[in-house]
Amino acid sequence: MILNPLDIILTASILTAGLFGKYSGFNMQFNKLLSILLSILITKVIFIELIIFFIPYIGLSAQTKPIVYFMSITIIYFVLRFIFNFIQSNLENLHKNKLIDSTLGIIVGLINGIIFISIFISIIFYSFKINDNTTERLKKSALFNSIYITKTVLVDYGE
Repeated sequence: MILNPLDIILTASILTAGLFGKYSGFNMQFNKLLSILLSILITKVIFIELIIFFIPYIGLSAQTKPIVYFMSITIIYFVLRFIFNFIQSNLENLHKNKLIDSTLGIIVGLINGIIFISIFISIIFYSFKINDNTTERLKKSALFNSIYITKTVLVDYGE
């Protein structure tokens, strides 16, 4: 299998996230994973109410849904990270096995990398309205296709 430049860039980005996971450890990476998944879930559940609330402030346009959606994910993510960091600081005295902590940190870091790249790609697709021809050419990349499926299933809010 020959890697195209997009595959190389995505692989490097995901591996970098895995290295961050190795050095920050499992607890921090799990905190990020739980925060991002819960923020996406909470945003999807309350999305219509958020749109209704923010229309008087930002108006109604083609960009209203993406702005509200991604800003609410970001805000809820940081609030949850703060809460989980507070809870985690109380549990920090637990003894950790360095090898297991690093290994699990890499695994969860790779998952976080895929999710954050999916969010980034989703923002790009909603902001620039990528046409179907370009999307089909991008899907020829094996890694991009997997991330695109993650984006479609997990991140996208629908039209």
